[in-house]
Amino acid sequence: LMKGTVDEKLDFAFAMTDIDGSGEITYQELMITIESIMRIYAGIMGTNSIAALNERKIKKMFKRLDKNGDGMLTLDEYKRGMKRHP
Repeated sequence: LMKGTVDEKLDFAFAMTDIDGSGEITYQELMITIESIMRIYAGIMGTNSIAALNERKIKKMFKRLDKNGDGMLTLDEYKRGMKRHP
């Protein structure tokens, strides 16, 4: 992961977020992933509380990435969006 190309890293991140392995990321899968990352971060930092998620911003980001508006992110949509807005 540390030595991979940008595309390899994005492939890995996509696969980790695609919880059900469908080949697409739903908004719910994105939220679960972000919440999990925040819990891990809180544990590393030694705090019991996690910062409140700004769902409005996350929904806005998801809609920006979901180019065809079908409520799912394909690998292509995900990679293009992440490369434009890292």
